[in-house]
Amino acid sequence: MCFLGLGRLRREVRHLKESVLILTERLNELENDLESGIFPNPALQAALQDKVGQTVTVNTASATVEGTLLTVTSDSLEIRESTGDLVLIPYSRITVLH
Repeated sequence: MCFLGLGRLRREVRHLKESVLILTERLNELENDLESGIFPNPALQAALQDKVGQTVTVNTASATVEGTLLTVTSDSLEIRESTGDLVLIPYSRITVLH
């Protein structure tokens, strides 16, 4: 009976080690995001994919940018203004998107 319990405990320890490894990797990713100030936003990225090539207006705390949506990445978007200027906006800076 003792041997059965020992095997179960070993499996549980192995499972806990795997869980700690996964959590450590996730924590490192979050720390990197915090240090860079840029955060991936898969839901926003997916919603914006259909708007590539269309005119959009993006409000941030410091400016309003209007232009053609050129590129959508995991953490930012790129707009070409009517002046021809290219503007890269991290999702974390967007306050309103039209």
